[in-house]
Amino acid sequence: MRKLLVLMAAALLLAVTCGENKVNPVTPPEPEPEQTEPADLKLGSFNIRLDTSSDTDYKDWQARKENCMTVVRTHDFDVFGLQEVLANQQSNFKEMLPEYGFYFVGRDTGTGGEAVGVGYKKETIELLEWDRFWLSDTPDKPSGSLNWGGMSRHRVAAWAKLRHKASGKVFYFLATHLEVNNNGNSYAEVRKKSADLIISRMASENPDKLPLFVVGDMNPESDEEAALQAFRAAYKDSFRVADEKGVRQGPKATYQAFDPSRDLDKASSHPSDFIFYTEGELSAFIAIIDKFEGYYPSDHLPVQANITLK
Repeated sequence: MRKLLVLMAAALLLAVTCGENKVNPVTPPEPEPEQTEPADLKLGSFNIRLDTSSDTDYKDWQARKENCMTVVRTHDFDVFGLQEVLANQQSNFKEMLPEYGFYFVGRDTGTGGEAVGVGYKKETIELLEWDRFWLSDTPDKPSGSLNWGGMSRHRVAAWAKLRHKASGKVFYFLATHLEVNNNGNSYAEVRKKSADLIISRMASENPDKLPLFVVGDMNPESDEEAALQAFRAAYKDSFRVADEKGVRQGPKATYQAFDPSRDLDKASSHPSDFIFYTEGELSAFIAIIDKFEGYYPSDHLPVQANITLK
């Protein structure tokens, strides 16, 4: 009887085992890669011209400040850089464009003096981090570029780490204003050292190589000067990429000195204001020629690049 029971148990076990082997176990499917929507970004740079008593009539800041705000609203920037922004102008931007957040850096003390800034649309963009550095051999404290052969005035860069809310994509955005030639003196070498510092500093700040946008009034004396070549070696020039793709809009030159009759497309024309980027699909570069009662809102044209991060 014991032997019979053992044989029956063995047979039952074999049947169960064979039955299991006949069933194809369901292998869990490989998880699909997380699908994130692209970040369609409208990026800008705008040298608004500082508020100075030497500007009168239509050039006066009080006469044109609403026009500057209208440009931002009309072109609906997600993120944009600003140059030559004095304290009262900073207040105007914050009060008149409440849908935007702003981060300004005064070049003299960090808070005082002519500022560069970053504006971002609060509905679509979140500010994660921010910082600044001066364009000199002592970048972590207010300092000028005299030791580079420049003028006594300070130059600064302001950067922000931002997140596009809908897609979750994180990127860096830097705004700056490089040294301008003055009284017949060329400061091309100062601009080159400034470009080199921006490139190296942002590589250090961004070790994960997240997308980076560098915008500003670069004040080049030619379209091939060393500072621009340095930027182009490290980043893509949205003006040139758009030109190659046939999606560039507006004139070549972006500095017009408030003169609506100035020819901005003559043979020697070149931009003063740039938007450089490391990655993304560019669909347009626009030198914005909006006028109000026949006049530009600043002595520089604002510029815009439409770039999609996928």
